[in-house]
Amino acid sequence: MGLRLSDALRLSWANIAEYKGRSVVVVATVAILFGLVMGVNFLLRGLEVTLLDASVVKTGGKVYVETSFKKSRYGSNEARLNERLEKYHGEKVGTLKTYALDGETIGVMEIESGKEFPTEEEYAEWGTEKQETDAAHLSVGGGTTLELKKASVLNLVLGGVYGNVIEEGELVVNDGSGEIEEYINTRVEEIRQEKVASVDEMLAMEVAEEAEGEQEFTEEDIAYFYEEAENWEPEVSEESIAVFENYWDLKDYVLTRDTPEAKNLEPQAFGVGNLFSNTVDIINEVEMMRTVLKFFEVVLLVVAVIVATLTFAHLIDNDAATVALYRSMGASTGDIYAIYFLYLVELCLLAVAVSIGIGLILAGIVAVLDAGDLAVRLQEYYGLVVAPRVRLVGIDQRFWEVTGMIMLVAPLVLALTSRRFGAKHIAKKLKEDQ
Repeated sequence: MGLRLSDALRLSWANIAEYKGRSVVVVATVAILFGLVMGVNFLLRGLEVTLLDASVVKTGGKVYVETSFKKSRYGSNEARLNERLEKYHGEKVGTLKTYALDGETIGVMEIESGKEFPTEEEYAEWGTEKQETDAAHLSVGGGTTLELKKASVLNLVLGGVYGNVIEEGELVVNDGSGEIEEYINTRVEEIRQEKVASVDEMLAMEVAEEAEGEQEFTEEDIAYFYEEAENWEPEVSEESIAVFENYWDLKDYVLTRDTPEAKNLEPQAFGVGNLFSNTVDIINEVEMMRTVLKFFEVVLLVVAVIVATLTFAHLIDNDAATVALYRSMGASTGDIYAIYFLYLVELCLLAVAVSIGIGLILAGIVAVLDAGDLAVRLQEYYGLVVAPRVRLVGIDQRFWEVTGMIMLVAPLVLALTSRRFGAKHIAKKLKEDQ
């Protein structure tokens, strides 16, 4: 038969016209299932951009983080960190030493010579408050979530984005004057004295209990208690401070799919924390939602394939006479496959178009209902002078992945129904139809 592509397209489109009902069933099923996914992905991308934009307004678009690699078998911690920063266009500008002072924490930022870093006046304008130690207590949103006050589908993401009350508590840039070192040393000595006083109090109670016949501490025990109290030292942790010119580079830096630990399914030795914003929290929350969506997308693909396979199988059975006619005219099995594969591809393309329409409608409805409230909430949450722009529709790589999953229905269905094109099956159906 030597079927040309134009002939195959014409014949496949004729099937759509002839079997309108079943074609509509396949298109509607796939479109409705994936239209919801499309809508959620449109919303999620738009919400992600909106939140990230708002989170870096006060820092001029830059993102500051604390980051480090823990000790592992994959190389020097410092070397791995520098390599990753270079790969994702981050710059190390200093270190952050965090002192745990018995219920009080203070982070001391040591900025490398020649590196740009916000002045005290700048980060004070970002919402920080001066403390007695001349340090800044960094917080965003007062420790509350970004959740809208009314019920909204957006709260599924917003409810997981918290205000960043930085775990260091007080944070100060070491200006080299020695003031902060003096403060820490003074606090350490005060804590030691408090601990010695606690030992004195404990021993006084021991004397009272001894009078009642209770077991007493040995001299070795007492010497140990005083030694521990007099030589107490704070726990000190150290992280690198890095800056990224934009949050997309930071997002690639935060996501760890390319690390040896991730590839070998091992616990991640790499960590990133917020500094001056909650941008890292937003990235992680959105990524978690995308992971959940991937599971549902696979489930939807299975359902769509099952429905399309059952529907397509009935269509082929009803089309047995036409398939036999093709064969009588010299069409090869490959030609017949081509005709029906194109038919399935056309159905999937129609499903893609309809699902995009459904997704845009759903995203548009949410945007109309919630965009204004979200803008007000973001302005209030981040303490912005002007309400940020809210975009609740966006396209990213996930859009193309979902489109690809819809198109995957065509070859899967053809593979599952291929035996129905066999000569024996066609002959059997023709006999049954007589």
